[in-house]
Amino acid sequence: LLPRGGSSVGQWGGSLKGFMGQDTQRDVSKEESAEAEGGFPSMSTDGMEVQWKLLRKVPLWKIAMLSNAKLEKTKERLSGSLGAEDTEALMAIAQELEELRTVHQGTPPLMDLPKPLQGLQMEFFEQMQIHKNLLKGLTASKCHNCELREEHFGSFRRRKECLRDIEDLEFVLEDNSLQMMGELRAKIHVLEKLGFLNDDQTITLKGRVAAEVMTGDEIQLPELLFQGTLQSLEPAEVASMLSVFVFPDKCDDEPEPPTEGLAAAIKTIREIHSKVANTQIDCRLHFVAEDFDRSINFGLHRVAYQWATGMSFGAIMQETLVQEGSIVKAIQRLEELCRKVNSAGKLMGDPELQKVADAAGDAIRRDIVFAVSLYLK
Repeated sequence: LLPRGGSSVGQWGGSLKGFMGQDTQRDVSKEESAEAEGGFPSMSTDGMEVQWKLLRKVPLWKIAMLSNAKLEKTKERLSGSLGAEDTEALMAIAQELEELRTVHQGTPPLMDLPKPLQGLQMEFFEQMQIHKNLLKGLTASKCHNCELREEHFGSFRRRKECLRDIEDLEFVLEDNSLQMMGELRAKIHVLEKLGFLNDDQTITLKGRVAAEVMTGDEIQLPELLFQGTLQSLEPAEVASMLSVFVFPDKCDDEPEPPTEGLAAAIKTIREIHSKVANTQIDCRLHFVAEDFDRSINFGLHRVAYQWATGMSFGAIMQETLVQEGSIVKAIQRLEELCRKVNSAGKLMGDPELQKVADAAGDAIRRDIVFAVSLYLK
């Protein structure tokens, strides 16, 4: 914005309504009469009529400061509009501006916000006041006129960057940077209470067994093994009990246990399940109850028992609603789990557990379930 009819740079404050970066071509017909088409209306500033001519839209963030400094030598050149072809006038104005900057050591005196600026939006006015106070603080600093200011500023900036990097690295090394740290601590507490970890968080024998039987539930199955429940069962009953850890499909029909030994073992598994759930609650470990209940599934234990006792696959399908493919996959996973239990028995130093696990695996490893695929050779 350039003034027409005035010379004081301080009087340019009357044009700030065009600096707002919002609607510089605002409709002024309702408030004031526009003197010329496309121009700004005449305004009175300190008794002087000044007409402002719009050169371009200037966003707020491009305004560095408002100053009371005056252009005395080139004020007559500002009486009219200047174009790109007026190189001589523009150079003269630029030279005088440079002289003002030199005289005032790079910071011309700030303009006091007068009454003509009261029509500005409050947000803009507040920002200008903040900017004014910051500039006053800058000029009052002893570093402002230092010849090594730029070099010192670069060193200070690099130092701040290094300190920020140090803070970031320290945060990464802290436990608080882990979003799941609370859950991790709760799980460690559960493992300690159940005997999988010592007080110094070293792994116990039960913990090593849990790492060995990853095919089934790593918490409930080791609890079952250490209670000695499987050692007293027949191989078919062992296969039936281990099937509750490998059958993932939802089954609404839960068959009755075929033997008294299985009924007692099922009761033991339910007690272990309840114990683990209560321990997690006591340690404030968040878990979804429905998902945890699906970690054991009794829907296939009768089918596994019948298959381990030698019943044909066709006869079994006549007594269950489970799909053939689900049964085949579950029995194959069951055979793998029997091998894992055998390894766990070796780790525990329990030859009886190894014996019943081997016998259960041999009982189910037969017929069509383990036949070579017709499509793969």
